[in-house]
Amino acid sequence: MENSINKLRAAALLVPVVTEELGANADVFSTCCDKFIDPTVSLITAFESLDYREKVMISMRLGFDFKNNYQPTPPHKFIDLATAFEMTAPESASKICRKAYHKIARIVTENSDYCTGV
Repeated sequence: MENSINKLRAAALLVPVVTEELGANADVFSTCCDKFIDPTVSLITAFESLDYREKVMISMRLGFDFKNNYQPTPPHKFIDLATAFEMTAPESASKICRKAYHKIARIVTENSDYCTGV
């Protein structure tokens, strides 16, 4: 039960950042999410399809630990992510997160299995 609550919380943290990143294209993402039988499962499945670095960076940024049953953790700034991954600038970490948000949106909106709620 606790794992389900943590995944629900993680999905709730993902939706606003993905929507904000999409800007004017957020309507398609929102419409597709509205069609889901269980949007949490679809969002978490899309999140889990990211590569390891993207998952770690997003989970650190938003404040959950996907490796530990999506337990809440303190959110980190981009400078912390850059330091953790030995990057030269926080902008590099920001760019990776932004691209990953677009990947999540693309997976959710383009995969017909997600959009039909299967």
